[in-house]
Amino acid sequence: MQNRLSIERLFQVKGTILITGESGTGKSHLARLIHDNSDRRDAPFIAVNLATLTDDLLASELFGHAKGAFTGAHQHRVGHLESVGAGTLFLDEVGELSLSMQKMLLQLLEDGSYYPVGSCTKRVISGHIIVATNRNLQEMVLRQEFREDLYYRLRIFHYCMIPLREQPQRIAALFNKLKKDFELQYQKRVEVDSKCWEQLCCYRWPGNIRELKHCAEYLVAVTQGDLAHPSDLPEWMGSDGNNSHQVADTFSLISFKDAIAQFEQQLLRQALSRNGGKVNRTAKELEVSKSTLISKIRRYEINIWEMKSIAYQDQFCAVGNDLQQMA
Repeated sequence: MQNRLSIERLFQVKGTILITGESGTGKSHLARLIHDNSDRRDAPFIAVNLATLTDDLLASELFGHAKGAFTGAHQHRVGHLESVGAGTLFLDEVGELSLSMQKMLLQLLEDGSYYPVGSCTKRVISGHIIVATNRNLQEMVLRQEFREDLYYRLRIFHYCMIPLREQPQRIAALFNKLKKDFELQYQKRVEVDSKCWEQLCCYRWPGNIRELKHCAEYLVAVTQGDLAHPSDLPEWMGSDGNNSHQVADTFSLISFKDAIAQFEQQLLRQALSRNGGKVNRTAKELEVSKSTLISKIRRYEINIWEMKSIAYQDQFCAVGNDLQQMA
């Protein structure tokens, strides 16, 4: 799907944001990115994995509880909603909530207030809430596994993380950034030969950026010498059947005209991605007029905001230890 909102526009959103996408695409990292670039950046950022908590424990974790609210509640406990203050509360795996907790979340979002467990004192939310899931909430609604009213409430500000297989132009740059991090960690330098690059770029990356990160570490760790070959790639990459022969077979089934169009479209996407979606800069790099570039962008229905979003993801999502926390 195409995102109507760019990542930079999300920085200004005050309402609840829903981030969806496959595992490993960087949902939790994007949530942190939104917080760090908002006017709440100096306040706390608290992440909660909803899938790991029972209903009772989740209510206590989020809302807090009064002393004596239940057996074992020997003292008052402050919940995450209060602890986060004016910061950001990130609720991951919202698709795993039970129907009863979905109702509680809907009421929380609608009213903007809550009661700690066992307390009659209302508390008002002052923080920003971001939720994420790798589930298809719309399909869950049809199966009556997710509340329709909550789904419509959450989807107002929705951003879908794009799978890596749909952004092949990003693979080389992302892999190099990750590889450099591990070269520092392992205190060695590893170059990648052309056959190895071919296999990396043709692989479908079902685990997305997280899998790419694991592959980069594996390659740096196991390569003997300073040049990596296809034999140095993880074994799991050979079991998916995604190799250069498939690419060759694909092009053999289409006409020359269509093949040229596919190449031109990929070239434009790569150039726009490198230049952050900026038309003037891209036209200069490709040595074409601005009007020609705009015409081709329209012809291939390339989403400029998507290219700008990709630039943000390249800048922030491919580096640092935060990648270990990606959903």
